[in-house]
Amino acid sequence: MMRMIPRCAAGLLLAACAVPRPVVPPPAPEPPVRTVETCAVSAGQLRKVQVEVSATTGDTTFQGRPFASAFPLTAEYATGAAWYERNEPLPETVRPRENERGDYVKYGRPRVLSADTLMRVSTHHGVGVYMTHEDAWINEGIVWVPVRPGCWFQHYQFSGVGEVREG
Repeated sequence: MMRMIPRCAAGLLLAACAVPRPVVPPPAPEPPVRTVETCAVSAGQLRKVQVEVSATTGDTTFQGRPFASAFPLTAEYATGAAWYERNEPLPETVRPRENERGDYVKYGRPRVLSADTLMRVSTHHGVGVYMTHEDAWINEGIVWVPVRPGCWFQHYQFSGVGEVREG
């Protein structure tokens, strides 16, 4: 004969047999500010800077000042320069190529590059012209000009006419 256990007693019996679950701690709160590295041109030099980015607002500051006021868009950047806005090529003289003649033509859209990968090779109307260390080593026909603070650079590619023959 089967004996009936009252419902509340059955619930207590099951609870007593259950394995306790480990307590999962809540995720760690995201820090209100995180520090990231970027770069800016200042007094003709490409400089790495540590900036703070607010997790709540997304605002970027440098030593408590808004990034845009700490590193304004000056004539050391191509943006706003007539030659840049008209998509004029850079002359070969910014980075001469052995036995070739031509210009450097704007290619693609600006992108962020690491300051560690770049070296200044020339200037054009007061704006620095840079190459990556690797491209300089192999004499690649690619140069970069800074377009705005935050390591934004525009790619220019050499469009040479080939070997120049004398005589």
